[in-house]
Amino acid sequence: MAEEQCRALNQQYTPQQVQLWQDLSYLSDPDMQGRKGGTEGARLARDYIVKRFAQSGLQPLAQLASQQDNQEADFAWHHYFSPTSMSSVKKGVNVVGYLPGETQNQFIVITAHYDHLGKKGRHVFSGANDNASGVAALFYLAHKLGKRDTALSIIFLATDYEEAGLKGAAAFLEDNLIAPENIKLNINLDMIAQPGRYWTLYASGTHQQPQFKPVIEQVITSSPVCFEMGLDKPSRSYDRKTRIDWRKASDHWEFARRDIPWLYLGVKDYKYYHTPRDTIDKLSRPFYIGVVDTALNTVIAMDHFLSR
Repeated sequence: MAEEQCRALNQQYTPQQVQLWQDLSYLSDPDMQGRKGGTEGARLARDYIVKRFAQSGLQPLAQLASQQDNQEADFAWHHYFSPTSMSSVKKGVNVVGYLPGETQNQFIVITAHYDHLGKKGRHVFSGANDNASGVAALFYLAHKLGKRDTALSIIFLATDYEEAGLKGAAAFLEDNLIAPENIKLNINLDMIAQPGRYWTLYASGTHQQPQFKPVIEQVITSSPVCFEMGLDKPSRSYDRKTRIDWRKASDHWEFARRDIPWLYLGVKDYKYYHTPRDTIDKLSRPFYIGVVDTALNTVIAMDHFLSR
């Protein structure tokens, strides 16, 4: 599409889309203190994720609920882990929700990391795009997918310590909460609300997994935003000072390196990436809502494709 078409976006919002923006706003509020792993801000974010998972119709993963010594309801959603090679930090905590499908032993795992960079001096790194945007999308997707019958069961995984080296995603897989052979696909959502200079959402992974190309091509035809396949090869960063290997840039890499199929949905890096200015006022609400609806269509299409 031409750039003008990418910017011409619907601004009439449903109640669920209004809630989506409110969720993003809450998670990126300065009171969250940048959600750095092991901090009070991360705990506040985690409490909110648990609440919204439950409100969105998810249930705790039975493997976690049965292992908790503390019977408080919130802890049934928590996956605790000790980050490898990080002895000086506190335990990490992933938040895991479950939506049963017709086939209850085969899964799509949708990931989004909730941690960010915390505070440095007086500066709060709010991480609105990175990655409050992905986490808020989990609630919306859970609500929408719960209204329909999916063939595969779906895990919603909000990971901790992604910024410290993808530790939460690695721990989820290493602890074998779901047998790797039963995970049919990981869809990772990371940085999906800041349109940058291109106003385009990218689906990464079809170069490595060409069998997914026809599925994504079909989703592209009905996407409310500009949606392209790409970010499959290393490219220059926004400031051109570094090269980004998109295959290894976020939680999907932990699935990829274990030969689990994956797709990464995200935007290119942008001017305010990893700065205190990654705040909600720098984002595009209509773009973000269009992106999340595109992510929903991608999950539905991949569920159909993988279950055939």
